[in-house]
Amino acid sequence: MLNQILSLPANAPELLLRRDAYRPEERTLLVRDVLAMANQAAPPARYIVFGAAAHSGRTRLTGLDENSLRTLHGMTRDLVERIEPELLMNVVVAEQGGKRALLIELNDCFDPPYVTRLQLAESLRTGACWVREGDTVRPARRPDLEKIYARREATGGGRIELGLGDDAGRQVMHVVIPDTSEPPSERARQKLKLAMESRQTLQQMLGSEDSGLARLAHTRIFGADVPFVSRGMDTLIEGYKRIAGEYVDADNYYRYEEKALKMNFTLRVGDAARLEAAAIDLSLPRVAAFDVADRIYADPSSPTGDTEHMLLGYPAVKCTDGAALVHCELGDLPGGAKRTLLETSLRLMVGPEMQGRKVAIRYQITANNLPRPLNGRLKIVFSLAQPAGGSRR
Repeated sequence: MLNQILSLPANAPELLLRRDAYRPEERTLLVRDVLAMANQAAPPARYIVFGAAAHSGRTRLTGLDENSLRTLHGMTRDLVERIEPELLMNVVVAEQGGKRALLIELNDCFDPPYVTRLQLAESLRTGACWVREGDTVRPARRPDLEKIYARREATGGGRIELGLGDDAGRQVMHVVIPDTSEPPSERARQKLKLAMESRQTLQQMLGSEDSGLARLAHTRIFGADVPFVSRGMDTLIEGYKRIAGEYVDADNYYRYEEKALKMNFTLRVGDAARLEAAAIDLSLPRVAAFDVADRIYADPSSPTGDTEHMLLGYPAVKCTDGAALVHCELGDLPGGAKRTLLETSLRLMVGPEMQGRKVAIRYQITANNLPRPLNGRLKIVFSLAQPAGGSRR
């Protein structure tokens, strides 16, 4: 990368040179530089080089000391979190001729204007937009924004987008958490608990079991479709203890199919773009209250054939300790193509503990004709269902 950068003219639109490193109290200056380069009309890859300067129209390294490099590198760690929309950034320390420099590479800046996600200083408020003018950067004015939007419109045909649901442009989705408070095992526990309490009450009132009253209690608890079988208290207690093991399949079907969030994605290739032998890799986190099914769970009470078509079409999901990985081969996609990514939607298990939290889905698109992978991130924000009669805002 360094040799490629040094071969560029010092005034190249995709190159910004900084002789000295910024100090910690100058973090906002670093954010301004990144915003300005991301909003620049330049090739897909843009570079900010610290420890370099122009010399006779060429780029020459001036070098940074170890302390400056360490400080500056630390300032870049949460940089992308301060900017929206999502920005792909790569930070590298490079060396040549005994001189070291820090390189910030910005890739695929297809969605300008890029702005600050939150207020960082009085001079850099939420939504601040900066642009480059010559060797300096400055706040964007209305004519700058008009040019940015016009440029985005003109080059939009070359974009490749992946979005949530049926919208390739949707990067954030707000989802209501399904109510998973009554899995089959819990319902079975409640019924057996009522049966034990009913039997105990009858014995206390009558001193012995009355089969007629026992039948009535059974019908009220289990329904008329479940045949009555006289069971002693010890038998009921043993049955209660076995519930967890007996209802594993039913509970999995409840959580990973009946109450699961069905999530799919839409890929759109711009009219002026195309993909050869394309593939997408997705990475979803796995935590206590959020999980991804690695297969379709069939209803244990129904014939397997009912879900056979979904079993065949479900994507290959590789589950590790902390992530679920999905690989999808797409083949060749012409310009203007739009397709649903997965034949069968992913099944997501979401618990109530996810209320107010968000999940990041990272993706990487590769193709034989892409110079480098396209990386991005989608977000799902979770909330609980609104109580009846609550306000809608």
